[in-house]
Amino acid sequence: MLFQKYPLLLFALFIISNNSIAGEIPDSTLAKNYYDKGNELYQSAKYDSSNYYFEEASKMFLELQDWYFYVHCFDNIAWNFMITGKYSEAQELLDQALKIGIPKLGKVHNTIGTVYNTKGVVFRKTANYEKSLTYYLMDLAIIKELYGENHIQAAGSYNNIGILLDDMGDYDKALDYYYQALTIYLNSTDKNDQRVSNCYNNIGATYFNKSSFDQALGFFIKSLEIKKKILSDKHNQISSSYNNIGTIYQSKKNYERALEYFHKALKIKEEVTGENNIGYINTLINIGSSHEGMKKYKEAYNFYDKALKLLKKLVGKKHPMLAETYTS
Repeated sequence: MLFQKYPLLLFALFIISNNSIAGEIPDSTLAKNYYDKGNELYQSAKYDSSNYYFEEASKMFLELQDWYFYVHCFDNIAWNFMITGKYSEAQELLDQALKIGIPKLGKVHNTIGTVYNTKGVVFRKTANYEKSLTYYLMDLAIIKELYGENHIQAAGSYNNIGILLDDMGDYDKALDYYYQALTIYLNSTDKNDQRVSNCYNNIGATYFNKSSFDQALGFFIKSLEIKKKILSDKHNQISSSYNNIGTIYQSKKNYERALEYFHKALKIKEEVTGENNIGYINTLINIGSSHEGMKKYKEAYNFYDKALKLLKKLVGKKHPMLAETYTS
């Protein structure tokens, strides 16, 4: 994977509290604190631990009959399953969320739209593009009915449809949707908002796919500049930006500059996620590819070999992802 494209994610943040006393009905503050902890662990890429807190929170919200947060717990657990490649488990949870949520919240409810959006993302990840588009449009229809077509939540749907169209190879139409999203964000939020950064990133990725490398580089740099203002220096998204910029320089055959950015990305990923992570492995492959482009075959082999060993350990010897590494 060359680029990280960013679907819309909205999470509320709360402060963690003490555990509840066994046998008592939990109060809403405690339940939200567990929900917050799940979000915090998600941001740190600790997906199994995140799911534990979402599961505990969901039990409390069920007792409280707080269907809004109950359904969101299911949605967030499903999102973590998707990130870790458990697509069927994610879809099962999302179907449960809809089965419970529609009777309790109604068909035209923002939370139901959120679940439709997540289903769209999971279908996109499994290359089921038609179903993905169907669910994205169902989400967008709810947003338009509730808030209007220029609402900030509509921007999130436009962004996600843009990602889907990019995956389908319809780059010009993808850019149309991205620019619709960007216009809404710039009119509705601060220019240094995370979502503005994500739009710049996604536009850059599509320009890369059109082989418009200079335009792609400009948008990736804009995205990185915002991230540096609002995120910590060692955040995984900054690592992704360094990787994206490195890939542009690699495509322009400026291998030394590419290596500079790939090593920046690798250092952050090593500290944030460790070596047993797909992003870390992809960056190793990118470094190997740059060395190969410079005809430094021994160095290239060393990075490819390390990536291959880590990938075998992470996904198993028969996983299809190994084929790409073997052919590098």
